[in-house]
Amino acid sequence: MCQVNLLPWRRQRRRRRARVLMLVLAAELLLASGLMGLQALRWRKEQPGLGVRLAQWQQRETRAHELRLRLTQRIEWHQRLERTLRLQRQAKAHNQRYQRLFDELPGLLPPGLWLTALRQRDGRLSVSGCSERYDDIGTVNSQLSRHAWSAPGRWREISQREQGRFSFDWQTAWPGGVTDDAAR
Repeated sequence: MCQVNLLPWRRQRRRRRARVLMLVLAAELLLASGLMGLQALRWRKEQPGLGVRLAQWQQRETRAHELRLRLTQRIEWHQRLERTLRLQRQAKAHNQRYQRLFDELPGLLPPGLWLTALRQRDGRLSVSGCSERYDDIGTVNSQLSRHAWSAPGRWREISQREQGRFSFDWQTAWPGGVTDDAAR
């Protein structure tokens, strides 16, 4: 029987295999570092362009924010203006209605009757006055209740004072007035 010593041959094969593995590993590491270097160079080249684009986007965003802010302010201003105009129209209509009342009221009152107060509050018109005759108060009631600007009214008080004079307080619905719905 012959014995062959295979140990040196195995050592050489292991060394060769280790060298090949080291070369493959070195090649892989070299390739990976080369690719990373190329990517880093590409990123460096793109960085100034990306910085410029970022600055442009930030400027656009700032402008858009300013435009939104101005638009919001304009909308609020426009709403305030519309509310003011609506209140002015309401006040004008209310004043015109009051003016018609003042223009027509003397023709509705009998000669022996005079007014002491004319009040408008909370959608009600109150007319107070005095008369020397009770019939004049009845005439005023029919005149005021039939008139176009007035809804049917009601007497709140009729009383006889000293010297035979009568005082009265008549009330009716008086729509209008200036109301700001937005303030509620």
